[in-house]
Amino acid sequence: MIIGSPFAASPLLAAEPQSACPPDMAVPPEYLHGRWSLQWWEWSSQADKEPPSIKGTVILFQHPEYAHSVRGQLERQDATGQTTTAVLAGDLIDGLFKLDESADGETMTGVWEGTPVPGSCARSLMGTRWQAAESGDADDSDDAPRYQFRLDKIEPPR
Repeated sequence: MIIGSPFAASPLLAAEPQSACPPDMAVPPEYLHGRWSLQWWEWSSQADKEPPSIKGTVILFQHPEYAHSVRGQLERQDATGQTTTAVLAGDLIDGLFKLDESADGETMTGVWEGTPVPGSCARSLMGTRWQAAESGDADDSDDAPRYQFRLDKIEPPR
């Protein structure tokens, strides 16, 4: 583990007994429910050495129409202090966390994909967020913005 790395498991999170945690590949979607702190960085091989370019909060709960999916809200603030909100919906399947982001609640504007941080009992997630293409899929072209993100569980659902 790299001390100070945003991608290393927090010692507080790692202190939870491992017997209470499902294996990363068997994490149920309910583990996503609750409030999360968000940090993200411009895509870079040095992201763990840079301050995050965006911070925010994500709240996820059971999707009202799909029992094994989540829905929620994202509020993020960039380095200039500008706040942006978005609607989120997604799944956690076989240890892979996927979210679709929409600034207006209808058009997909971002695609998130990540995995639980090993040893975090799925209380920390890390991965990549891409700008959505016009098709609604992740825009994997070289000029499309992409970010590395980390979500850390703040509190369980109420």
